[in-house]
Amino acid sequence: MVYKPDPSVGQEIFITYTDANHGACKDTGRSTGGYVVKIGTGAVSWSSKLQTVVALSSTEAEYMAGVEAGKELKWMRSLLGEFGYTFDTASTLCIDSMSAINVSKNPEHHGRMKHLDLKFHWLRENVEAGIIKPKACWDK
Repeated sequence: MVYKPDPSVGQEIFITYTDANHGACKDTGRSTGGYVVKIGTGAVSWSSKLQTVVALSSTEAEYMAGVEAGKELKWMRSLLGEFGYTFDTASTLCIDSMSAINVSKNPEHHGRMKHLDLKFHWLRENVEAGIIKPKACWDK
């Protein structure tokens, strides 16, 4: 495999994609969340795990998967920073749920999500800080 720049992501060094399947585990009702981080055309980091809590909606499952992907995204920014890369803009986190994107961008959408453990609000804080830019997976 040859790693090369990916023209579809513009000038970004890397891009992160995340997804979840709500309640797929028949035994526990838990969702599986996953992500992949790509530099250019190659995947450099990925994960797929059963979520630690039961999500009450697909929005919650997607949002919790986004938190895990966001943590990896932030670590990748730190690692690349050690290699001398600088980041002038937020890094893109592609999520395939507009509801989860809206929750991560706007604290006013917390009404149905306020029961979530506080650790999941980490994503919203990093969006507000300009570190992570959530985006719909289907947007170019």
